[in-house]
Amino acid sequence: MLAPASGWAVQQLAGLLASISNYDDEQRMLMGATHRIAEAVDAEVVAIVTDDGRVPSTIGFPANAVPTDRLVELVAAGGGPVAVAGLGELELRVVELGTSPGVHVLLGRSSSPLAADELHLVRSMTQVVDLAIELRRAADRERELRQHSEQQAEELRAANEALVEASAAKIGLAQSAGVALPQADAKAPKEDAEGGTWRLHAVAWRLHGAKGGRGGGDLAGARRL
Repeated sequence: MLAPASGWAVQQLAGLLASISNYDDEQRMLMGATHRIAEAVDAEVVAIVTDDGRVPSTIGFPANAVPTDRLVELVAAGGGPVAVAGLGELELRVVELGTSPGVHVLLGRSSSPLAADELHLVRSMTQVVDLAIELRRAADRERELRQHSEQQAEELRAANEALVEASAAKIGLAQSAGVALPQADAKAPKEDAEGGTWRLHAVAWRLHGAKGGRGGGDLAGARRL
């Protein structure tokens, strides 16, 4: 049983958040939380169980002998006994993992049943775990959006460079063929990069049309740009 109004309980919550926040994936966060919960209430068995039958983290069972089916049954029943090697039958209690739907914590110990204040601490710890997981997911989403934005910017830059190169090549062909290029107006205001690229492309397209036989109409149009 915990001491009344224990500052130790607060330390447990703060320590839990600090420890699992250092992990970079949810699986490791759940494993870290399982160990911290077991230490906080001296539980020999702690298991995290999902409604779809997964047991992502346990303490107290051999890694190759986790009674998954029995644990899922206990979640549905709200708790009950389970056979544990070296301990015999152990009564497990069920606590929801924060506000995460379909995720549960089962725990028990052989020395004595878990007291109400200990279960309250475990519930508070699961809420901390739930919060840490949500923060991790938000950080992952932000990183994915940033990477996507950077990728789009790189693709746009590459497309712009390809457009400039293609337009320059067309102008070079036009010059080789003796087609006069429109002269820039010194009094005209400077164009930004996007406008300049569009103008270069438009000139090249019209010059290409002039070389292909559409003649003076297109070339005159190019000179009017």
